[in-house]
Amino acid sequence: KKEFKDIDGLGYKENGNLIFHPQSKFYDFNELPAWDWSFYDVEQFIKGGTWSSPLEVRQLPIQTSRGCPYMCTFCINTALNCYRRWRAKDIKKVLDEVESLIKKHNIQWINFRDEIFILSKKRIVDFCDEIIKRNIKFQWGGNARVDFFTKGIIDDEVMIKLKKAGCVNLSFGVESGSQRILNLLRKEITPEQAIKSAEMCNKYGIKPVYSFIAGLPSETKKDLILTYKLMKKLMESCPEAVLLGPHLYRPYPGSELYNIAKMFGVPEAKELRDWPKIIDESFDESTDPIERGGYAFKSLPWVYDTKFVGAFIAYARYAAYNPFHLFKTKRYYMSLQSIIAKLRFSLNFFFFCGIERKIRDYVRRIFRNKKFIKKFKKKKKKIFNNNLYG
Repeated sequence: KKEFKDIDGLGYKENGNLIFHPQSKFYDFNELPAWDWSFYDVEQFIKGGTWSSPLEVRQLPIQTSRGCPYMCTFCINTALNCYRRWRAKDIKKVLDEVESLIKKHNIQWINFRDEIFILSKKRIVDFCDEIIKRNIKFQWGGNARVDFFTKGIIDDEVMIKLKKAGCVNLSFGVESGSQRILNLLRKEITPEQAIKSAEMCNKYGIKPVYSFIAGLPSETKKDLILTYKLMKKLMESCPEAVLLGPHLYRPYPGSELYNIAKMFGVPEAKELRDWPKIIDESFDESTDPIERGGYAFKSLPWVYDTKFVGAFIAYARYAAYNPFHLFKTKRYYMSLQSIIAKLRFSLNFFFFCGIERKIRDYVRRIFRNKKFIKKFKKKKKKIFNNNLYG
């Protein structure tokens, strides 16, 4: 029963006028209660793969901090300054929540969904020490930055503790192998730092996950080839690494890179209600032809070469993988994808993108139909025999 004007962060209408109250303070993260999972039928979505394995485990997400102090030009946080300040929850409260989830829901893997999970060496060391002290048995993954391996935030001491405390995945936003593009994105990292992170993860048996972006404003074929070369080096440095993307760049209104993209003709809505139409036209189809079978470039005028960028998104990560390692780890179809993708890159042949997926789906359908027919004939024979002798 308070006045609207006394509520932080609220927008409302009064006498036909729009009034907005900016947020003047943050709530203390430690005073907020743990997420109440009793509102959900947890069993509906608790089973899923980890960042590096499709095998099902019982997993749930936890957020231990909010905000990110970095200023990547493509990120929505640059448009929302309230998210720039990093606030972390007390480690003991976090692990009380972890223990509660393990006890109530038999959780095996936890995805720490912070925008940046590892930011302070002291905090991550204390976090690992508390897990070891309590003898909590679970596996987990969290976000970090590749430059931390050269800045003393993640060193041998930290990696040993991470491994002992159950960390199986570290996730990194690398985005590009081109230093020019990295500077444009204001990532404040280098490709060499990314390679160092892969070497350290390989040394301590932690599987790194690297994400990439393609189709950025001003990005050239040369820049994308540098990205491909970095992806290959990462896989050579750590064969267990996982590559995500390259994902097609999405321009977020208000971010710094969006203003640059506008110079290249990025579509812009005049009103909020116009955005769904623009999004539908630009991103209604997957940008991974192998996985889904479609493109979405008709409203992305800043993409200089839709054919090559589409092919790059479809094949780059498969071409970067080692097919022999994939075969050895029983990822047979992915191994075949890798061989085909490598041939495409070596021959510069990017026609019929996604044909591999269609062939696989066709073979699967035939195989499933044969299985069904075989099963049906067996059942029919059993019914006939039962009727004959029953």
